[in-house]
Amino acid sequence: MLFVDDEPALRSAMLAFGRLRRLAVTTAQDGSAALSFVRELEFDVVVCDLRMPGMDGPAFFEVLSRECPSLASRTIFVTGDVVGEASRLFLDSTSQPVLSKPFEFEKLEEAILGLITQSQEGALVR
Repeated sequence: MLFVDDEPALRSAMLAFGRLRRLAVTTAQDGSAALSFVRELEFDVVVCDLRMPGMDGPAFFEVLSRECPSLASRTIFVTGDVVGEASRLFLDSTSQPVLSKPFEFEKLEEAILGLITQSQEGALVR
């Protein structure tokens, strides 16, 4: 899993969550760093904050959708900004799951499993 968020404490919490769930977690502080990882490594799912300094979530998702559409389809967004017009318009334009901060790790786990299951079912249909 690739976790993209500018909050160091939340990145640390995600690493702990990964250890507890026996998930490999890579963290990035913004979209630019995340793209570097995506270009070098393989991930099952991306969890990405919407608002970050530098390359934000929507800009990252736009590039990811062009360069690796299958991974873009396995992206979950997390945000504390569910009322901002720009955020709302972006989220309405995607069909990706969204979790509001602070989120429960159980909800994140459910969203991850849902995307992975959906992706595997799609692979079986092809």
